[in-house]
Amino acid sequence: MRFLCFGNGVLTALHDKSDGFFRRQIVLTTKDRPAGRADDPFLVDKLLREKEGIFLWCLEGLHRLIGNNYQCGVHQQCPCRR
Repeated sequence: MRFLCFGNGVLTALHDKSDGFFRRQIVLTTKDRPAGRADDPFLVDKLLREKEGIFLWCLEGLHRLIGNNYQCGVHQQCPCRR
């Protein structure tokens, strides 16, 4: 099990008596690793070779987000819309 924690507040927030600190927490869950999956030890190298394309993909998404007035939506082809 791995835990990652990022914050942008000061540690005094831990002494907050309201629920404000806990309301700001976002818990991301992940699926268990499939039993037969083999990890690629060279994945970082492969991703670094594609970094320009990954950046352009992110930039395209940012432009789409700005065009939607910063509102996220669900794509028409998403299985959750069926």
